[in-house]
Amino acid sequence: PIFTRYLSPQDYGIISMFGVVLSIITVTSGFGSNNAITLKFFQRDRIDLGAYIGNCFLLLLISSGLVAFAFLLFPDELVRYTNFPWQWNWLALALSIANFVIIALLGLWQSAVKPYHYGLFQLLHTTMNIALSLWFMISLDMGWRGRIQAQVIAAAFFMLAALYALRSENWLRWSFNKEHIGNALKIGVPLLPHALGGFIIDTTDRIMITNMVSVEDTGIYTVGSQVGMVILFLTGSFNMAWVPWLFGKLKDADASWKRKIVLATYAYNAMLLCLALMLAFLTPWIFRVFIGSGFSDGSNYVLWMALGYAFNGMYMMVTNYVFYVEKTYLVAWVTFFSSL
Repeated sequence: PIFTRYLSPQDYGIISMFGVVLSIITVTSGFGSNNAITLKFFQRDRIDLGAYIGNCFLLLLISSGLVAFAFLLFPDELVRYTNFPWQWNWLALALSIANFVIIALLGLWQSAVKPYHYGLFQLLHTTMNIALSLWFMISLDMGWRGRIQAQVIAAAFFMLAALYALRSENWLRWSFNKEHIGNALKIGVPLLPHALGGFIIDTTDRIMITNMVSVEDTGIYTVGSQVGMVILFLTGSFNMAWVPWLFGKLKDADASWKRKIVLATYAYNAMLLCLALMLAFLTPWIFRVFIGSGFSDGSNYVLWMALGYAFNGMYMMVTNYVFYVEKTYLVAWVTFFSSL
């Protein structure tokens, strides 16, 4: 409600394209080893988890170095397709590094079923992010620059907090181990087509609108997408709680329990469709009360985005089984072909 009153559609579009650049970097961040960290938590009695995570962070530094080299090698291509100032891409790289560390900690807390740690960390991070954004945008009148700088500063601060928490939990130790690196790559690299497919699905809309229409229209479209994203928040939150419970049950599940889990999945899918339609019904009221008048055309996109996020929630429910049996290459190819 505040951002759409203090930012123009063009500002909102530029911020959205910053998200596109961030997504490009995130595809290769750590070569997908974040997924390996969460999986290995459940095998911590058989491996040195702290050393394993330390080696995953080494992969993060290597992948980030390659991205930095690509920035220097192809500066014009990125600007041409994203319409985003080149020098600000370095902040996207810094943010991707910070996000990797933060996500690693949150994934471990999720697996350890520590919702209060998870929730408090996220709440404080979001509060700092929004407070800095409002200060930079309203008091200092920095526009889109203030919003991006606020994200990076907040993420950097909480990355340091995450590193401290990882050390405190004995989940991080700097000890080079080529076996750990090899295993992390074995799990993570097959997911790169999955990450690439996810990037294509998530960002080509904004890239195409920016290049074929204008960055202002991208801003209007993004606001409509964010309203539809309410469904994504619900599915993401549910999945975070569902995965540790599911993995624990699948460990010793008999036929009766497996049937109950499948039926619960069907019921959940039906509920998501109902929620998407309900959000679309409420869209005129949401835009009238919460969204700035300059973004009113964004209401045209809410139904489609809500349905898309509902199907994405169904996708998350069934891919959990594939992740559990470590056949990540199946998820990779499904996502890649879906993106095509």
